[in-house]
Amino acid sequence: MVALTHRMTRAATTRNPVLRAARNALLPLLARVPALRDRLATEPAELNYR
Repeated sequence: MVALTHRMTRAATTRNPVLRAARNALLPLLARVPALRDRLATEPAELNYR
């Protein structure tokens, strides 16, 4: 969980303009994929560990 949080924070706060543009272009597309959207919702909440 800590590693995931670290990666998400780094992606959200990058100052690299190329990475920022890639992130901003890809996230809306990835959010349309139900499996990825569900994983992004359950992983940080640790709802997938039962």
